[in-house]
Amino acid sequence: MLDELVRKNSELSETAFRAEAANRAKSEFLANMSHELRTPLTAVLGFSEIMKDEVFGPMANPQYRNYAVDIHNSASHLIRVITDILDLSKAESGVITAEVGPVHLPEVVAQAVRSVENRAAQDGIAVVVDIDPSLALESIETDEAKLLQMLLNLLSNAVKFTAAGGTVTLSAKWAAEWLEIAVRDTGIGIAEEDLEKVMTPFGQVASAYYTKEGFGLGLPLTNKLAQALGGQLRIESVLGHGTTVTIHLPQPSHFAIAA
Repeated sequence: MLDELVRKNSELSETAFRAEAANRAKSEFLANMSHELRTPLTAVLGFSEIMKDEVFGPMANPQYRNYAVDIHNSASHLIRVITDILDLSKAESGVITAEVGPVHLPEVVAQAVRSVENRAAQDGIAVVVDIDPSLALESIETDEAKLLQMLLNLLSNAVKFTAAGGTVTLSAKWAAEWLEIAVRDTGIGIAEEDLEKVMTPFGQVASAYYTKEGFGLGLPLTNKLAQALGGQLRIESVLGHGTTVTIHLPQPSHFAIAA
């Protein structure tokens, strides 16, 4: 009996060791892949930006500028995908860290909205911001880069899955010791039985009416980032009527002031 227990423990230890080694190998591969792809993509982004902005003078045929815009947008999309894959890998490995400091929420929201407003305008989608006025008067305590990344993920998803004439609304308010940020859209929505699937990496839900680019990383990554900040993410959706994703981030200092 004792020998059997020793054997089982040895097998479990060996399995855990192999899993850890595989996880390290995956992280190293993704880090190397990220570096190898980012370097040429950065060059593509830089040169295409020079071309689309016609820095050295106007192009003879305006269509060339349109091509440069397409190249720049595609390269930007690829870099975002690479960043998401790498960050998700870090989060799943438990190595993601938060650099918490004072952040002015309206500025971060404005930056995130600027990143999606061109695509939204092209698709005929209105982007509305509704922030509690008190949030403009004081700083919140969080990781600014991760907050921006979460907002970009949620806004990009909302715009991507909302049809022309629809609306995407980003709201923020206090909820006791929590900061509550919600992104609501009037898009295609998600069936109740698929809500768990969209929280799984690479689990983008297929639709018979819409086919959208992407790997289904936005929500899982945002969930991991919220957790790294001590927060939580909640998703509510009605098929055919839209989706609301809410992030709650702890703000104990605000709670102490309010009390």
